[in-house]
Amino acid sequence: MSNKLHFLNYAEAFESAFDSDEWAAVAEYFAPNSEYVAIDGTRAVGRDQIVEAFRSSVDAIDRRFDERIVRPLDPQLREDGSLFMTWEILFKKQGAPDLRVTGTGAATFKDGKISKLVDRLEDGVGETMAAWMNEHGSKLA
Repeated sequence: MSNKLHFLNYAEAFESAFDSDEWAAVAEYFAPNSEYVAIDGTRAVGRDQIVEAFRSSVDAIDRRFDERIVRPLDPQLREDGSLFMTWEILFKKQGAPDLRVTGTGAATFKDGKISKLVDRLEDGVGETMAAWMNEHGSKLA
């Protein structure tokens, strides 16, 4: 399986796990000693820590909204086999304007598994999120 296809399958498994809260299948896309760097710079090492970081993140933010629309945009496989893509998440909450969050993801692979995944927000998005939360965060359950 190509690295690009592996990553796209991982992304599908992530969305299924988000819906079901069953994360075991997501772990299988990562190498045992893989690393994840979240948008806030925190690091998780190993499958268990990575899955817990994902679960904690979606519980703290994503699940508090009424709707979450994820759009992976233009995944590009690089010559070294790594993958880079931009992404967009549109969060919807009744009584509040939509919150659009954009960022990038970069994945490296070893032996057909993700060995490192780094997510970053695009410039200015953190400030936009903070302003949205200050004004509308009280609407989140």
